[in-house]
Amino acid sequence: MKRSGRLLVILFFTGMILCPDRCRPDTRILKTAYKTYTVGTWKGMNFLCEPYQVQKNDWIYKIFKKKGNLSKMDLPLFMTIFKHLNPHISNPNDISPGQQISIPLKKLAPNDMASRSKRNFVVPILQMSELSKKININKFPLPPQVKTPHPTQSPPEPILPAMQSHLNTPTRNMKKIEQYAAMIQGKLINKGTYYLPGPRQKDIPLNLNTTPIIQLKNNSKIVLLPHDFPQADFLKSLKGIWPNITFMDMDAVGKKVADPPIVSTIPKDRPSALAMFAQKSKFDLIPYETTLPLADGINITVKAHRIPRDHQPDLLIVLGSIYGKALTLLKNQGFRILSILPGDRMEAMGKKLFDALGVSTVVNPVFMNRTSRRSIPIPGLFVGDGKNLFITSQKLNLAIQHFLAKNRIIMLQVHEN
Repeated sequence: MKRSGRLLVILFFTGMILCPDRCRPDTRILKTAYKTYTVGTWKGMNFLCEPYQVQKNDWIYKIFKKKGNLSKMDLPLFMTIFKHLNPHISNPNDISPGQQISIPLKKLAPNDMASRSKRNFVVPILQMSELSKKININKFPLPPQVKTPHPTQSPPEPILPAMQSHLNTPTRNMKKIEQYAAMIQGKLINKGTYYLPGPRQKDIPLNLNTTPIIQLKNNSKIVLLPHDFPQADFLKSLKGIWPNITFMDMDAVGKKVADPPIVSTIPKDRPSALAMFAQKSKFDLIPYETTLPLADGINITVKAHRIPRDHQPDLLIVLGSIYGKALTLLKNQGFRILSILPGDRMEAMGKKLFDALGVSTVVNPVFMNRTSRRSIPIPGLFVGDGKNLFITSQKLNLAIQHFLAKNRIIMLQVHEN
């Protein structure tokens, strides 16, 4: 009985060795380790590097064969970068066990390091050798647009199969995100990788293609998380360690971005433009026509526009030049005469009109943003005294449009060119 018991024990452990997939619980399949990487610089370019301790029986080309992408694509270039990053190695063909070397793995995109202050970081590494026993990697081919990179370009990032569709698909809300970034005067960063410094010195990489960041003027950042982002709750639970970073659900962006403000287009013909200025500023504009007797029995017909005013002469607006006896006769009828010349641009026409009406105007005004306390100069003509008009021939960006609309300023724009 004892002998059979020993046999059972031997068979059990033999089975554990020969069929680990069947005998081990599935929870051990997804084993994660952490590896430290550094960033080396050569000719202004950043390279992801792996610190490595030379082992017994190692030689340089054996290490190169194991360590990858860059050495396989262009060995001479790789050797040049390797020598630059390891000045203590006088002869790469003569290395000794215990020596520490830095192995360049790939060229980093500029945005990969734009947000980092450290030159080393820790990233999680999923042991694919164990995972591949349960998952057929061939079911998840790379997208057809991914090509073999040039030696000085970054190789494609490794992507876990279960996350591929999520990581490779740009967010569908990018248009609204761009509008929201412009509205809050932030800079949208949606290319490359951003590394959040995680607990225990383990950095958390974010793919900016699907989790974009808006950087504000005070250098604080808003991380936009898709509604199905798997690590959303985890990241939000750690927000206390990032005082200058906030998280926002991407669905909330659409609620914050209102429809674009209304910017009315000023007609190019002068009578219609004059009618719009009067209508938007709530002045009555009345067509006026009269016949004036000149010398020697000659009469002329004058067509103009009249704006009635209380307790002061009505304003008679002539689109063109008027002078001599005709001007004197009109003034004798009790009008104040305003002549708008054919060469006057729309902003100049507006200034003439509102100055004649006694309404204050400011050319190229500077507004103060109450939130950021920043001065914002805007090219155009501001009409005050409660009229709150802004006349411009420049294209206003979305941030300025939202700013003016928030302050209840009516925007009028003309395309004169």
